[in-house]
Amino acid sequence: MIMLVSLYRAVKQCFVDLSRLCPKILPPLRRTVRLTSISLQVFGCLVVLALLVTGLFMTLRWLVQATGTLQGTWRWVECQTLYDFNHLMIQAGIHYFMFGTTLLGSWRHHGLLPAEQNVQVAVSFDTRKDLKKILKSLEPDHVLQRVTPYRWMLLSREMPREVSSLVKRPVHIDINFYNLTDTHVLLSNPLVAKRGFAYPKDKVFPLTYRPFQGTHFPAPNDTMAVLMATYDLDLCEVAPCHDLVKTQESTCLEMPCEQLEEIYPFTRHEMNDDGCCEEFLIYHWRQINKVVLDQSREQC
Repeated sequence: MIMLVSLYRAVKQCFVDLSRLCPKILPPLRRTVRLTSISLQVFGCLVVLALLVTGLFMTLRWLVQATGTLQGTWRWVECQTLYDFNHLMIQAGIHYFMFGTTLLGSWRHHGLLPAEQNVQVAVSFDTRKDLKKILKSLEPDHVLQRVTPYRWMLLSREMPREVSSLVKRPVHIDINFYNLTDTHVLLSNPLVAKRGFAYPKDKVFPLTYRPFQGTHFPAPNDTMAVLMATYDLDLCEVAPCHDLVKTQESTCLEMPCEQLEEIYPFTRHEMNDDGCCEEFLIYHWRQINKVVLDQSREQC
């Protein structure tokens, strides 16, 4: 009994002591709890933000991969159409050459311009009847569309639906006709000819071959002179001008090419000791291709 009374008194004294200490302990304890709550809230916000950023990054990565795959698909279809066209033209003995943005792409990138989705070629106006016959042989995989008397389009039917929904126009070869005078090569379309698509005959013929999309296709023998008659070689289009004749609907965005060298491969033109023009395709300061062309110093 005495032990129980002693235990009761000890417990009672503990409660008395705790009651005296509480006014000193509770304020710091409240502050600690408040700071912990704020810290947990901040930590929770940071976690949510990190999850959102990670989700956005993964989404963008997927979109880039998907877009790159689709872009590669339509470019493969386009190049395959060009290979078929080139094979038929060689068989028929009809001369043609790259010009416009396609020739510019060969000069800068050994392939299509980054903002371009069509191939532009020039064919003699006098060969239209023969050309129509041989291009009809590509049906049903391709279809020939005569837009104007001066311009035809060879379209591919192989374009997947998901790719077609991404491009503003069907992937095609843009066939433009030219006429020869005693001194010049003139595009038959008068509106296009006014934009500078008229070249001295000796700058175009005899034709040479230039690299384009992994192989070589016909091109003017003095590529640089032909391009300088139409384009500023120091400016690059980052949004395409879909028409040779720029209209109010054309969306052309240009910037200095040097600002794009970290994004796209560009060629460097040099003359070697043998008097031939060497073209080095450079990407991220690394050479990924080299081509030696039989051209003079002025043409390199």
